[in-house]
Amino acid sequence: MRRKATITILSISFLLSIFAYNAYTYHQLSSAEGAYKLAGISNSEKLIAVYHDKNFWQFATYNEKTNTLKLYTISQSSPFWPKKRKVESAKALVNYSPLSLDLKVLRDYKPHEKALLFKTLGWKYNEELVEVPYPKIFDVVSPDVNYFEIIGTLSGKGIRIGARNDGSEMISWIEGVRGLLLLPGRIDSTNISHGFIWVVLEKNESSQIVRTYYPGVILERSIRTVKEKQSFRGVLLQKALNNASVKLEIHKTPEFGILRFHAAKNEVILDIIWKVSPDQICHAQKNLLKNTTNGPVCYYKTR
Repeated sequence: MRRKATITILSISFLLSIFAYNAYTYHQLSSAEGAYKLAGISNSEKLIAVYHDKNFWQFATYNEKTNTLKLYTISQSSPFWPKKRKVESAKALVNYSPLSLDLKVLRDYKPHEKALLFKTLGWKYNEELVEVPYPKIFDVVSPDVNYFEIIGTLSGKGIRIGARNDGSEMISWIEGVRGLLLLPGRIDSTNISHGFIWVVLEKNESSQIVRTYYPGVILERSIRTVKEKQSFRGVLLQKALNNASVKLEIHKTPEFGILRFHAAKNEVILDIIWKVSPDQICHAQKNLLKNTTNGPVCYYKTR
């Protein structure tokens, strides 16, 4: 009898300790500083972006020494359930050191349903996220420059870093997607978007310049071109966009979407790709000079 009572007391104590810890972590998630501590981020990684949406937090970091982006996602639905922690990593497309944040800014967080922290924006809350001045396609194209590709990528659900498990392995032929920090955006209307991060692959003799356009800041690096690729003049794309009707036939903002402008047989082609669900990606292609469209065709991920 005494042994049974002891086991019962120990079991109750164990359950109470679990509940107490879960209640503690749930309380920590009410502040940016508390959530950051629960993420368990190394001191060698610099914080570059934060996103909060209801019951989960995301922290994007950059390690300049290893040129690695990491994304920490922390969530907990209630004090009765344990927290969930997920870590993704990818080699960065450019050097993200200029975007590193002072951890003191985490103290400035004010409780809101949705929040975004980015160096050039500070904290943005709820409806303010819709008004973030993301660059548009005409902001990044120069008429006298030769381009290999111009890629716009949008994240419909929080921060992304182009890691393999976000679906980019299904479209791995697009170089400007992997290792790219994406902030949360949305489809606004035909021809206009909020939240597209633009990557420009610019021809420069035997090398190419990679530029990434964020709200209020441009990051770039130069890489040597291994094989010759067809390029197109910026003015050609500008004229094509003025003459063609480019519609994103998406009824709601997808998990992520991609616009890829490139040259093929002396014509400017636009690939439109969007991820509908974790297992479905759709693709349509538009010839901007002929104003013709093929697709969309949807592909399903095999398990």
